[in-house]
Amino acid sequence: MVATPSEKPTPDTLYRYRDLIGESRLRVQTSIEHSLLYLASPKHFNDAFDCRIHYNTTVSPAILRRKHASLYKKFAPELNRSQRRAKAVADTKRISPKTVVEGITAGLQEAVDRVGVLCLAESKDNILMWSHYASGHSGICLGFSVLADAPFFARAQPVDYLDAYPTVDPVRDSPQKQVDEFLLSKARPWKYEEEWRIIDHDLGFGEKAFRPDALREVVLGARISENDRDFVLKVVRNRGVECKIFQAEVGTGTYSLKFRPVEP
Repeated sequence: MVATPSEKPTPDTLYRYRDLIGESRLRVQTSIEHSLLYLASPKHFNDAFDCRIHYNTTVSPAILRRKHASLYKKFAPELNRSQRRAKAVADTKRISPKTVVEGITAGLQEAVDRVGVLCLAESKDNILMWSHYASGHSGICLGFSVLADAPFFARAQPVDYLDAYPTVDPVRDSPQKQVDEFLLSKARPWKYEEEWRIIDHDLGFGEKAFRPDALREVVLGARISENDRDFVLKVVRNRGVECKIFQAEVGTGTYSLKFRPVEP
């Protein structure tokens, strides 16, 4: 497994659950045939709390004065120390800490909504993921080898599941650190997803290319229709690079899935 800064080892394979309805069907075809994955803007996520900027801390007037004084030192070097301090004091009298936090929140939310995020999962046998993201087991699951395209997939970071928004300092923490904290935190009820996220700060949302041989598995849902099954098999045959195909089947006597190899 690949080591990550969070100390949690990255799985050898990361999975993407997809339905085969409307636009999602076209993106599945694009992913398989053309080795492109769509990184979405967080503002389109299905969880109303996900990636929303919310600070649990407030900014004290003293911290705010020091922040303003440091900004004057950087952008108005002609001012001496006492002049910088006087301007900082005047600023904090005109602007309340609450107003400052509201402004930071709005600005950071705009920054968060511009990044691109790819959501992946740790396993292909997650029954709830099949139900929620693959249209009740009628869609598919794509498996990607992390090491086959480490520059792309090894960037994945695990999501933390919390009872409250992460504690972030709106003044002292860098904007990127704050963005990552909110992008990699979700409410604890979502823990079943075992989610990993690839975040693109530089290019934002949209289609991104990966190495064709990184797609190692295509898993057909246990309830996939014959028409959708034929569609997926045809798309796999068109891609030019081999990958394994499995048919998911409902286990007997247990709440589990088993996977049978399928010829393309």
